[in-house]
Amino acid sequence: MGSQPLDDAPVLGTKRKYGQVKKEIDKEELHICGTNRFRKVPPADYLFRIESFSLIWESGLERLDTKYFKSGDKKWKLSIHPGRKADVGGHVSLSLAIEEPSNSTPSWEINVNVKFFVLDQIRGQYLIIPDAFGEERRFDWMKLEWCFPNLISHDTMNDPSKGYLVNDCCVFGVEVFVLGNTREGETFTLFKQPKNGLYAWRIDKYSTLGSDCLYSPVFSAEGQQWKLMLYPKGNQNSDGKHLSIFLEWVNIPPERKGFAHCILRLKNQINNHHHEHTVVAEKGWWEKPNHNKWGYPDFMLLNCIKEGTGYVVNDGIIIEAELTLMSVVKGAS
Repeated sequence: MGSQPLDDAPVLGTKRKYGQVKKEIDKEELHICGTNRFRKVPPADYLFRIESFSLIWESGLERLDTKYFKSGDKKWKLSIHPGRKADVGGHVSLSLAIEEPSNSTPSWEINVNVKFFVLDQIRGQYLIIPDAFGEERRFDWMKLEWCFPNLISHDTMNDPSKGYLVNDCCVFGVEVFVLGNTREGETFTLFKQPKNGLYAWRIDKYSTLGSDCLYSPVFSAEGQQWKLMLYPKGNQNSDGKHLSIFLEWVNIPPERKGFAHCILRLKNQINNHHHEHTVVAEKGWWEKPNHNKWGYPDFMLLNCIKEGTGYVVNDGIIIEAELTLMSVVKGAS
């Protein structure tokens, strides 16, 4: 007979979830022209209007920075890299920088989705720059700025039919969607013969034991807590003729599973002819609330457990639990 859970219950599933601090505009008025996408709604975070743009081109000014603006409880700065008018096949590039958080540690990081915009002043709509679609960017203490090169060509900017440069004026915009810091992580390790995985429990006055369940002290192996359960006259699933022994994984989190194999053993104190069974949970997995106790209702016939057999010496028995495989899960630090 294989090992059984102490109580029979369906396996419970788990749900995984994550969030986003700032919701994107759910119902953008979008339309597509060729490979370009446009919308009427202005950028949610920042607009940067630049006048005398041709003069900026001619002057060779390499960079225009906005002031810091706030998005997702962080401060950001948009920069325009206009390129030089003399550049053949030149482009306008954009960059986004974060103001380093105060009292930050080297492990801080902010993940964002970014959209850049250019206003079509003729039609009153915003070009959503395709190169910025959907790609997440991570800002941290080593990467305070991301550059998005060659986002719109000089030829496109100068095309009067596009409406991006009207009366020598253009308007750029940005939206920064800060992804919520709800990400969780963990490390799964499977130990073979885990440290302190062998535990011996001595029960005295065996002949006087009744039918009530006895619990061993809690023991620890690789930080996981366990305890043995003994039914001297058998539990409710036994036929009353057998000793019942179970092992309980005490501190397994209720929302996840653990993996373990174990040997339950009634020691022969005279020789090495121990009576043992291997505990293997269903597919090896243990979980709360009803599958964190596994063992054998019919572990051993009671009439074989008596003085003179080696299993009982001086009215005492010794039960061992030997963990042979065990998982440990640690949360991300």
